[in-house]
Amino acid sequence: MESRQVPQKSIQTFFSILKDYINQQEMDTFATPMTEELLDDLCYLGAIHSVAPVLYYMFRKREKELVDLWPEQMNWLRQQYIFAVTRSINQEIGKKEIQEAFRSQGIPVIFFKGIQIRSYYPVPETRTMGDLDCLIREEDRSRAHEIMTDLGYSCSADQGNVWVYSKGMVVIEMHSRIAGNNISNGVDYMQFFSDAMNRTIEEDEELCLKKEYHFCFLIYHIAKHLSSTGAGVRMFMDLVIFLKHYGMAFDKEEEERLLKEASLDKVAVTIGNLCNRWFGFWWGIEEMPEEVLNELEEYVVAGGTFGFATHNIGDVYRRKSYEKPGTGRDTEQKRTIKMFWHYLFPGKEYMSMFIPGVKKQTWLLPAAWVKRGWIGLFRRRQHTFSTIRSMTKNDGNRSYREYQMLKKIGL
Repeated sequence: MESRQVPQKSIQTFFSILKDYINQQEMDTFATPMTEELLDDLCYLGAIHSVAPVLYYMFRKREKELVDLWPEQMNWLRQQYIFAVTRSINQEIGKKEIQEAFRSQGIPVIFFKGIQIRSYYPVPETRTMGDLDCLIREEDRSRAHEIMTDLGYSCSADQGNVWVYSKGMVVIEMHSRIAGNNISNGVDYMQFFSDAMNRTIEEDEELCLKKEYHFCFLIYHIAKHLSSTGAGVRMFMDLVIFLKHYGMAFDKEEEERLLKEASLDKVAVTIGNLCNRWFGFWWGIEEMPEEVLNELEEYVVAGGTFGFATHNIGDVYRRKSYEKPGTGRDTEQKRTIKMFWHYLFPGKEYMSMFIPGVKKQTWLLPAAWVKRGWIGLFRRRQHTFSTIRSMTKNDGNRSYREYQMLKKIGL
């Protein structure tokens, strides 16, 4: 879907509808009179932020009226809703099947992120997701793989900390560590969240991450995506719905301690301010410059679920070229060299996906670079050249503004 500018009034209506959904308020009338242009804008925002099923659910009481006026848009929303419900049913069946199979073999498995938060939504089926994330112990990997293949899943990725399985409409990302990427603040998040299997509690006969620990991870997850191509509105909705679900049972002091320990307290303040602006809910708001909040809002709203409506991986490498400037003012040529250096020779944390031992044995880095280069040239050639093209075509001024904005919010 081609990206486009959306008028501010349409954006305000979009957030008004989502806020009513979160608060379980029926939307009998629209704050802004519905027009075809407004409905087009809402469909576009619903599509890029993966919340179209929520919009259809909120329109249900006025469906006949809206279908008579604008059948094409309403039929599209209905199709999105039906697909979301169908996929949700299949995903829940897959989740239960995996839980039962692992339980019978005495292997703990923890589902987290979207599949866990979905159950807290007013209408769980409207929380869309492309895959289900679960966590196992590294020592259980081979046994877990046998169980998944016995259940009829095919494995499309079997290296590193995340193995990917699929069967029909169900895609599983099976992690041995929940955090895989660091952000530019010097914290080793793979290590910080390495004890996830020991931070669990049983809820409704399911093994889950403890709520404060899980919430801290969700903040990290948004921060990671903001530092990359972008994080969409759905991730922010998840946080508000998560907090509303636990209410007074949520330990705010423990959460603040975890966020501070993880050096995520500053970005959490920014995320909280946006959540409060859009959905009218957070556990305590600290004032921050409106200018920064407006910049972040524009970045999030325009980008969509993972920012792909306006950004690609080339933007990430271009922003990296502004990090750690040398003496004097970097020229465009120097930044281009730095950008391609980051792309061609990533650090050991990233390269551990190609050779796991590289994190402890740095001398293996050249071999990992060669392996990654071979895969990029012969197995992912199209993706490789697409990334290189995007790195040379992107708007350097925009990348610099975003780099500055991310620095201001602690990233």
